[in-house]
Amino acid sequence: MKTFNFNNLNCSESYDVEVALSHILARFVNHSRRVVDSDYLVLDKVVLSFDEAAALSKLHDIIYDKLYVD
Repeated sequence: MKTFNFNNLNCSESYDVEVALSHILARFVNHSRRVVDSDYLVLDKVVLSFDEAAALSKLHDIIYDKLYVD
């Protein structure tokens, strides 16, 4: 799998990405509904699988740690 980094983002853009992911994930957790007989969640015509939502959550955690913890 190809690796990448966020070195091309400036500090402000990095914070914007973290905040955007935080808002997207919070909205999905609190307001999405399950697609019948599937492993997908839908919210405002956006459909994510549980795995995709988990991957976004993991990406958010990584970005958050880099910005606020490290």
